[in-house]
Amino acid sequence: MEHSYFSVYRNNDFKQRVLWLSDIHYVVSYKEFQDGLDVFKSSFLEKCKEINDNKVIDIVLISGDIAQNGTTVEYEQFFNDFLEPLFEILTSAKLLVIPGNHDVNQSNIAYIESYLQLGNKNPNDKDYLDFIRKTGVSKVFEDYSNFFKTKKTFFPPKGVSNNYDENFYQGYYIDEKNKFLYVLVNSSWLSFGNESVKHYLENYVLKSTLPVEDKIKELENPDLSDEKRKEMLIKGHVSNIQKFTSEYGSQTLAIEQTFEDFNELKKIYLEYTEYFKICVVHHPENWLNWIERLKTSEAFAFLKHNSDVLCSGHEHVRHDFKQENRNKSNLHLKAGAFIEYNIRTNQCILKESIFTILDINGSKKNISEKKYKFVLDNTDILKSYWTYNKKEYNLLNNSN
Repeated sequence: MEHSYFSVYRNNDFKQRVLWLSDIHYVVSYKEFQDGLDVFKSSFLEKCKEINDNKVIDIVLISGDIAQNGTTVEYEQFFNDFLEPLFEILTSAKLLVIPGNHDVNQSNIAYIESYLQLGNKNPNDKDYLDFIRKTGVSKVFEDYSNFFKTKKTFFPPKGVSNNYDENFYQGYYIDEKNKFLYVLVNSSWLSFGNESVKHYLENYVLKSTLPVEDKIKELENPDLSDEKRKEMLIKGHVSNIQKFTSEYGSQTLAIEQTFEDFNELKKIYLEYTEYFKICVVHHPENWLNWIERLKTSEAFAFLKHNSDVLCSGHEHVRHDFKQENRNKSNLHLKAGAFIEYNIRTNQCILKESIFTILDINGSKKNISEKKYKFVLDNTDILKSYWTYNKKEYNLLNNSN
């Protein structure tokens, strides 16, 4: 099914073709669903070959949640099952990836003690930001980063920033030939998850070694009833748990501290006015707090307002989702999930599997978006097929 909102441009008028995947949630147990997964994989690779034969795919973009638990074995399995055979077909394409909240390896939490000891500091405080810069990010994405370091040949050979080349969780890529700038932002450095909560409860709450809200001092009041004292104690601990495990808000406040090349990037944004700029982030902006989204002095707000397109994952939108024009000159595109994960059965859900093809003419600010959906035939998986919903946008005319 196609929805065309203005005249279709010829394929050869677009200067970049992007295959965009997001929210893959790969786990090793998927191999138990091997027959269904094999059909899905074969169908996906066949469709990619058909698309690539029509016009060559330049970039394979993955906007986070590649693994379900951020472990090396999950990255290896996904690479062997999907990425390696995909790049055997897309021989000229290059890979760009960012992590999502599920790419945090929750077993790598030995650092959590020093993080929790920050107590009630605001995410803007120097001590907090120093911790994130020096310790937090490098630990929680250790498996993710170390795996992709072994796959450097799949990434662009030149044009990537130093920090992206070193860790693959944040940086930028300049395509000088086609005048494209991809900015790759890590929005998941506070996504510590359930294992961190468990660690907090076992090592701090039960042992009562971590200060909570300032109100906790009132517990020393001899006039407090036992019930009131218990209520205040619980409230203080809940506040701390929400603070360091919440995925909503404060996800990008430390970009300037973790993005070592950010000042250089700001200069590029202001100087490379003719380049088409794509900002890629896992969490959509509605998952960020108002300071991150609106305060122009914040790094993410600067990137958002000065990019042509913001590409995000995380929300698993459906193939007929209506995209959002933020203002007259830029666009927010949201990805669907390539594979859904059923936490109860530990298996994959393929009936809403989605990947996206973006055809972009940077000079004319034209974007064609095709969201391909896997239509699963539950009676006979061999009869499953891909359909797509097509939309087109012109940023100069604000047409969509």
